[in-house]
Amino acid sequence: MSTLLVLALTSLVTLQSPSSPAPDAQPDAKYYFLVGRYLEGAGKVDDAVAAFKKAIELEPASAEPRAELAGLYARQEKAREALDAAEDALKVFPRNPEANRILGTVLAALAEQRQPGRPGDDASQYAKRAMAALEIARGDGSGDLNIDLSLARLYLDADRYADAIPLMRRIVLEQPQYGEGWLLLAEAQEGSGAPDTAIETLRQLLAEQPQFLRARVQIAETYDRQHQFAKAAEAWAAAQALNPTNTEIAARRASSLMSAERPADALPILRDALKQAPNDVRLTFMLAQAQRDSGDLDGADASARALHDARPHDVRFA
Repeated sequence: MSTLLVLALTSLVTLQSPSSPAPDAQPDAKYYFLVGRYLEGAGKVDDAVAAFKKAIELEPASAEPRAELAGLYARQEKAREALDAAEDALKVFPRNPEANRILGTVLAALAEQRQPGRPGDDASQYAKRAMAALEIARGDGSGDLNIDLSLARLYLDADRYADAIPLMRRIVLEQPQYGEGWLLLAEAQEGSGAPDTAIETLRQLLAEQPQFLRARVQIAETYDRQHQFAKAAEAWAAAQALNPTNTEIAARRASSLMSAERPADALPILRDALKQAPNDVRLTFMLAQAQRDSGDLDGADASARALHDARPHDVRFA
């Protein structure tokens, strides 16, 4: 070890301790813990692992160096090693916040990927285990917002919408510029049976971020699910203004207009969309429906014939 590194490590120990150790003192677990952190920061990952393992050896009753080792493995994207180290720390102290944070975060990522982190693991249990770990790591709820975000996502996936709401409220309160947080909060509110509150949340977001396409889409979808089709059509129009070449948005807007019993208003939207995607069967089928419902029976017949000619063996267009 270089003289410079020795001096740096000595400084670290001095900063963390009430008094410096005697020059001939034997390094203890705390020393190796700090060495491990320093070495990881210096990019010497293997040496950092060795330092944390030495700290574990010197203080086997402490969960801290095990949790720090788990965090190092997680930062290196070594899921298996991170799980092993975190679980080892929790055997020593089951409510260790850092070990639970690492365990929950890694399990949540693996649950989203639907793949086991270790041979023989049941990945279907990862989400449940991740929630339990992150609930412990969260403590009194005044700490890391990333824990709240990970836990809220897990709650939403488990249809525990009411549990996700206070976590997402805290996130948007502390990070109001984080648009994704507002979308998740609105999703939780709608899922918990408060669609009007969800719509108001999305309106607040769009007042600050009017160019946020995903928010435009989500509010339109929310109106559609509430059968407020006229408002949905207006929301889809605002989304289409942001992305005029997206034929899926055009189709959704036309569908809302037709559900609002305004098929004539859907016709120009569908015709414009078909100019961009002339062979789109869905758009052509919707055009035929809109023509029929608006009284243009000849046009509907022509569109239906075009569909039959394009798909002669499709019974839907026979």
